[in-house]
Amino acid sequence: MLVGVIIGADKLLLFFAAILVIQNISLQFIKWRRICKLLLDESDSSLLLSSLFYGFSTGVFTPARIGEYFGRGVAFRKHAILDVTFATMFDKGFNFIVLVTGGGIGFLIFVIEKQILNLSTILFITLGIIATFLVGYFIVKYSLSKRLNSLIIKYDSKLQLITKIFLIIKEDKANTLFLLTLTILYYLTFHFQFALLLVSLDSSLSILNGFWIASIIFFVKTLIPSITIGELGVREAVSMYIVTYFAIQPELGFNTSFILYFINIICPALIGLIFVYRTKND
Repeated sequence: MLVGVIIGADKLLLFFAAILVIQNISLQFIKWRRICKLLLDESDSSLLLSSLFYGFSTGVFTPARIGEYFGRGVAFRKHAILDVTFATMFDKGFNFIVLVTGGGIGFLIFVIEKQILNLSTILFITLGIIATFLVGYFIVKYSLSKRLNSLIIKYDSKLQLITKIFLIIKEDKANTLFLLTLTILYYLTFHFQFALLLVSLDSSLSILNGFWIASIIFFVKTLIPSITIGELGVREAVSMYIVTYFAIQPELGFNTSFILYFINIICPALIGLIFVYRTKND
């Protein structure tokens, strides 16, 4: 059935959506390379690319793609997997912040326009989000004093990496801004992919609406705990529900999400298996 849907889709838009996976992976690689240089003092591009694809492969076969957090560390030989896991968490932290911020704005406009929630509920949720960000900000800004940093470094070597992460956020504005910019570009890329795929399946829709729908779907999906393998099914179920508010058939939401999943998750994971095979035979 999905093959029939693809055959009837706009092939040019499908092609552009698929080719954007190259930009998607390139942005992730540039970001991962900078993080590894900052935290692990590692700059071997071949090793870092292997690590990234190794993470894609291990992530797709584990619930909530949690395997990516330790999977990236398997490719390293001179760094502990725990250290690489912390570096991956730092990487994913930027993704979470941008997804929640950008998606939250789109979701807020959505619930107001579609009158899903009343004004008082929206205000309560907004204040809760603001309070959460403020608490996080003050924890980062004030909790790790120089004295506490020195104690961590002295008594727990494993937490030195965490200290370094907080210090980068607090003091290294140039690298923080660079990583944030890359994350925003990555965010825009896969949202644009979703919009292109949606319009390719239904030409009556606009790219702008498709982008808005994508921001809502990924925001809601981020807030839902996932126990499925590779998060498969969660994004699709959310998509089917959200698109109905835009007078779009649920099947169209499912097909769009699944094709995006195949392009951005399955294909890189299959390429990653080549890196896994090469590692085992080295």
